[in-house]
Amino acid sequence: IGAKSVTSLEIPAEMEELGQGSFAVHKMDGLRACVVDPSNPNFSSVNGFLCDKSGKHLICCPCATSATALPSGLTSIGRYALSTSPTALLRDIEIGASITNIEDGAFHGCQSLKSVRFNASVATLPYEVFCGCKFLSKVDIRSSITNVDVYAFWGCESLEDIRLPPSVTVLGNDAFLKCKSLREIELPEGLRKIGYSAFSKCDSLVSVKIPKTVGPLPLIMEKLLPWRRMAALIGTR
Repeated sequence: IGAKSVTSLEIPAEMEELGQGSFAVHKMDGLRACVVDPSNPNFSSVNGFLCDKSGKHLICCPCATSATALPSGLTSIGRYALSTSPTALLRDIEIGASITNIEDGAFHGCQSLKSVRFNASVATLPYEVFCGCKFLSKVDIRSSITNVDVYAFWGCESLEDIRLPPSVTVLGNDAFLKCKSLREIELPEGLRKIGYSAFSKCDSLVSVKIPKTVGPLPLIMEKLLPWRRMAALIGTR
């Protein structure tokens, strides 16, 4: 059921539980702020963002928020917490070292997002974390992640520049599926596993530099681009 005309949502004192991704599912594109009764023992509002009572776990970013940055003091970003519409002003964000937990699909379908500076203290870019962020064009990962999970950047059609840190050892299946604007990528030394179809349907891809730690090459060619045009795209090993 759509609720596009709702601009403010009040959480009463009696509210005990909200389903994950509640506001994204109901397409509350006009939601500007969540307001929580101060006596509610489970939830709080931080600059209009819905958080747990401590204010450290982000549950929902209102789709039409006027905020240009995530609330300070966060340590955790919940599932589908930032599945926002194009009206949001969260376009260029930094995910700082204070973030120690990011759940699946946290930024799934965040249409306003254009660039991300990622320095969170997490080991994994989780499942579908930036899936469907169609206007995300640049990702700078500076943290020591080791795993880019399945569908992490699936459908990021504007992604042109991504920098993976040397700590990455695993790229999951379909990690960059349908990143149609991605022209080249240098995979870090130490990478050991590339999942099936990791770069499938990356139509603009002209160069992939694969480190010697990954192999054998014939197997990689099938996993990267199943339609057999990988031979022209392999960079220096």
